[in-house]
Amino acid sequence: MPRQSDKNRQREKDLKKEMVGLLPRLRRFARGLAKDPELADDLVQDACERALKRLDQVRENTRIDSWMYRIVYTRWIDRLRRQKTRNAHLILMSDENHQRTQDGSSTDERLHAALDIRTALNALPEVHRLVHHEHAR
Repeated sequence: MPRQSDKNRQREKDLKKEMVGLLPRLRRFARGLAKDPELADDLVQDACERALKRLDQVRENTRIDSWMYRIVYTRWIDRLRRQKTRNAHLILMSDENHQRTQDGSSTDERLHAALDIRTALNALPEVHRLVHHEHAR
């Protein structure tokens, strides 16, 4: 009869193998969320790191695909929240440092314009964002 540690090692090995098999599907899912292949890859990598750290928390009957999708989605939501907080912080900073630039526009106006541009670019289809990104280089 195999020892408990041998069973745990085998289970961990099986879970890792199943995770590797999920990578293409996870990448497609992340690309659908992020609309950016590089950001999607970062999300999947982040989710895999988190999952590997928490393999010991996986119960016997847990569906690994559902668990991994949930982690990718949660990491995406966390990223959106951080971005929203960062944007709000930038606006607050601009209010505190409201001053005129050489061309007469305020830093506040420039910040809002930059945020509007970022929002508009993020709303574009991926193909158009890639063209813009390549042209901006």
